[in-house]
Amino acid sequence: MTDATPERLILSGARLIYGTGARAVTERAVVVEGGRIGAVIPEGRHPAGATVLRLDGLTLLPGLINCHVHLCLGAEADPVRALAEDAPATTAIKAVVRARQTVEAGVTTVRDLGGRDGVALAVRDAVRAGLIPGPRVLAAARGVCMTGGHGWRFGREADGPDDVRRAVREQLKAGADVIKLFATGGVMTPGVEPGSPQLTPEEIRAAIEEAKKAGRRTAAHAQAEAGIAACVDAGITTIEHGIFLTEAIASKMAREGIALVPTLVAPEAIIAGGIAAGIPEFAVRKSEAVRGRHVESFQLALRLGVPVAAGTDAGTP
Repeated sequence: MTDATPERLILSGARLIYGTGARAVTERAVVVEGGRIGAVIPEGRHPAGATVLRLDGLTLLPGLINCHVHLCLGAEADPVRALAEDAPATTAIKAVVRARQTVEAGVTTVRDLGGRDGVALAVRDAVRAGLIPGPRVLAAARGVCMTGGHGWRFGREADGPDDVRRAVREQLKAGADVIKLFATGGVMTPGVEPGSPQLTPEEIRAAIEEAKKAGRRTAAHAQAEAGIAACVDAGITTIEHGIFLTEAIASKMAREGIALVPTLVAPEAIIAGGIAAGIPEFAVRKSEAVRGRHVESFQLALRLGVPVAAGTDAGTP
């Protein structure tokens, strides 16, 4: 609230979506008190002295949550290359701008799954302190990958269970809310393939054990079948992408409450932009190769009752 903001504000005339799955309703008004939603009341029963803001033709709904973003990336044709070319200070400034754009788009919570130089952690803290506008940020600091593996340009490379434990502890020391693992190959790193496992089962178990000791949840970039299986067996919290899911793996995820964040829009956007937009040929080729399988895995997860969380991989092309 600012000095120019009324203490009690009535949002009137909009359709209202509660976020429960029920149909949108009309003839309701939202009472905002002290900058927070206080009540939903019937239209026409506005408290005396309140300022009324008419929102006819608009829709009100709860803030959205994006469970997979990268505030350090800017959706350039080759965002990882752009990140490498920017000075750290430039990356931080851009991340602040993206945080504002995110909350202005109605996304009020994001889970940032990997960036450089602690930028996402700094954005998180600045939002919490009221220094900048932005969504609530749950940040992973640097993702843990194998040497030369997917995500190596902004990840923490580690090899062997002991080195992986140290890498996880470094992220915890930095203040990470969640630990991100790059368990398999991916689309945006040249020389690796989505269907290829990377971190070993022993490395994955070591990482998850360290996170659990600190009370932190874990997320795994896991596209290859073997990599997904290793993460699920080790007790991961969420599987990101999950392109090569099988019925056996999905059934276990459903039983154990392991969520899938499918990020279906990410490869679709890469294919839509294509080489003509400057997106690297290898990324377009890999996206086209996994597109159908990705959709099939998502449908399989839905059919078997796997928990699904929304995530867009914002920051990719």
